Amino acid sequence: LQLELNKEVWYENGYLFVADDAVLCKINTTIAGWSVAQRHTAKGLLRLGISNDVQVTSTSFGAHQLRDPEQVVTQVFGSACPITYNHHTDPANWEGLARLVLEASYEGAFWASLHQSHKHNNEHGSNKLFLTLLGNGVFGNPTSWVIDAIKETLLLFATTSVDVYIVSYMSILPELHELSRRDATPEEVAEWQEKELNWWADKQLLVVALASIVQFSALAFMLSTF
Repeated sequence: LQLELNKEVWYENGYLFVADDAVLCKINTTIAGWSVAQRHTAKGLLRLGISNDVQVTSTSFGAHQLRDPEQVVTQVFGSACPITYNHHTDPANWEGLARLVLEASYEGAFWASLHQSHKHNNEHGSNKLFLTLLGNGVFGNPTSWVIDAIKETLLLFATTSVDVYIVSYMSILPELHELSRRDATPEEVAEWQEKELNWWADKQLLVVALASIVQFSALAFMLSTF
């Protein structure tokens, strides 16, 4: 995908802007033609901000101070596509790119949660992950896109110990009830296996081979020092 920076796409005050719907259609066509591996590679290029083990200083929006240095959290900062800020475009044309960004963002949050859980031996609530509806407010990402991204990520990390909570402001959206704990349908399992499990399985032999090479190299180095 070749896009002309500062002409077809650009950033302004941290927000992504595109020139017109033609650019979005070009992006969508490219994304639609990607293989599973290419999609994974693209999602891996997304960057998130992470603050590890930050002390909690207050509750109730600052009304009550906390002075316990052991009360810490890890925060993951991400951003969805600012669809409504691009008022000169059709929101529907953002679907391909916006969904990709949402999926990558939630996957990143899960990986950060797993890292912290392992770091703290899965104790003291370290396996709890609180998710917000990324981009569902002023950025205008449809609720269905956000929930689909969360569902996709839940399937990907279904066998982990992450305990997921959805944070909703003021009231709970009816659409969130479908994210309640339940068994995946056969169709969802089949789709997950096709999109995710097979890709990881294909990479398994390569990972084992690389690990073996590292081990043998380390052993050879140790032997050469005697």
